Amino acid sequence: MVEINGWFLVQVVNFIMLVFLLNRLLFKPLLSLFEKRENIISTSLKEAKLLDERKDRALKEMQDAIYEANRQANDTFIRLRQEGFSLQNDYIKTAQDNSLKTLYYALREISSESQRAKEAIKGEIEKYSDEIAKKFLH
Repeated sequence: MVEINGWFLVQVVNFIMLVFLLNRLLFKPLLSLFEKRENIISTSLKEAKLLDERKDRALKEMQDAIYEANRQANDTFIRLRQEGFSLQNDYIKTAQDNSLKTLYYALREISSESQRAKEAIKGEIEKYSDEIAKKFLH
């Protein structure tokens, strides 16, 4: 059994003083340190979460910008391609028209030269035929 005497009271007072001193010198500073550490960790996690959300938004914006740039580039490519085909067709039509005009003028010139040559030859044929007829008759 436990005897209650003077030493018991001294030990109880010592225990209470030890608990008070340990609470003041060890437990409260450690608990304060743990709370500060928990606050720092909590704040860091919140900041990391915010940074992750900002990163996701920036990545989404960048992907949207890349998609839009690709779409615009594709639209520009298609438009320029159509303009190129249109210009090509215009150049071909102009070249065909010019070649038809040149061919027409060449045919007219050939026909005219042919007619002149026929007339020149006709005059010479009559002259030669007269000479041949004279030689046969003499």
